[in-house]
Amino acid sequence: MLAKKIDESANRFGGPFTSWNHFLRCICLLLFTVAGCAEVRELRESYYTPETEKCINCHSERGISMSAIRDWKLSLHAAKKIGCNGCHVPVEAASEILFTPSACEDKNVRRVVSPKNCLTSKCHEEQGKQFDRSKHARAWDVVVDMARSHELTGGEQGCEGCHRIGKDEEKCDSCHTRHRFSTAWARRPETCEACHKGAEHPETEMYMSSKHGSVYRLESNTWNWFRKIGDWYGGPFEAWSKSPRTAVCVTCHMDKGNHAITTSWGILAVPLVLGGDEEWFDYRKTILKGFGVLDEEGKPTGRQDIIDAGILSELSSEEWLAQREAMVKVCTQCHTRTYVIEKFKNADNIMKASDALMAEAVSIVEDLYNNKVLPRERHFPAHGDILRFYETDTQIEQMLYRMFFTHRMRNFQGIYHIVPEYQQWYGWKEMKIELEKIKAEAEKLRSGKQ
Repeated sequence: MLAKKIDESANRFGGPFTSWNHFLRCICLLLFTVAGCAEVRELRESYYTPETEKCINCHSERGISMSAIRDWKLSLHAAKKIGCNGCHVPVEAASEILFTPSACEDKNVRRVVSPKNCLTSKCHEEQGKQFDRSKHARAWDVVVDMARSHELTGGEQGCEGCHRIGKDEEKCDSCHTRHRFSTAWARRPETCEACHKGAEHPETEMYMSSKHGSVYRLESNTWNWFRKIGDWYGGPFEAWSKSPRTAVCVTCHMDKGNHAITTSWGILAVPLVLGGDEEWFDYRKTILKGFGVLDEEGKPTGRQDIIDAGILSELSSEEWLAQREAMVKVCTQCHTRTYVIEKFKNADNIMKASDALMAEAVSIVEDLYNNKVLPRERHFPAHGDILRFYETDTQIEQMLYRMFFTHRMRNFQGIYHIVPEYQQWYGWKEMKIELEKIKAEAEKLRSGKQ
């Protein structure tokens, strides 16, 4: 039996023993595995506190939420004796908005858990502070502050289903699935996929078809996802086949596990400043007029709510460049700095060219408003409003919406996720086609032909 275990351990290290040291490492691994099993048994016998035992007994007798108990028993919370009361009895700082009564006989218990319970000084206080600086924390504001967003249907089955990560004190369990709350799960792209996929933001589809994604799909089931993100690329000259060896979502967007998930581009990739390139910034100013953020003279219109929600990135040139440099450092954990800088430079050039197309389209539609060919609704800002999404009244406005939110965004995301297929055929090509359609439709409208 021991010989069999040793052979299995050897296979885990990639094949037959190649040295005495290799043999000893396998023996140590085997001993740690046996000791770990004993530790798990000990934890499972001792994770009940009196309060937790009362909850579990009641739920077991009535057959209520049994899967939640099962998952909790497999969690690190259980191992550390953090039971039902630690989450479902709100701390004093919790918002009353979340005090949804439960069917529990103990009226202190709430069905909805307040993140404030997670963010106490004893638990995840630092992660909470980081999260407050992230785009995730602003996700609900994005929905609320978009023009006519109240007309988008679906509730929790629509936009709200994902954007509620930033609603009512934020939602830790959007990534750390209850009741297991596994960090290993949260580190895998499949967790991000729940929101970051589909027609308007196909980040997962892009990633999976990239070179990074190919390596992930071929090898990831052998990697140790319990290893901390900051340790994945430590000791580069020491080979360990169980360490993730390619970038996944958290590698770039949660460097070393930082929950302040953000990028220099903002949510719509139209930063309000861009160091050095005045021509490119002029294109962006025209696009910002299409968002109703700038007026005809290029001055702010008062739509500060759009900026506060993080829809647009309000960074100084120095801050923008600092965030770019931070991303360069992430990439240089695997690649040379020269290679990374070259890739970013090429990507920026493509983005500038695509923004030139977008600015031309915005100008065409804006000319129709100014010449009263298109009616400007009373609630419009000084210019058009691409942020109305598909809740528009004319075909040409729908074209402008698609050109930005579908094709330009795919062009942008395809470039920086290193997926030429998406960038070229679903992004750039479609922007060119949409622009020609906008030109033709504008000509029809001016001539009165419908």
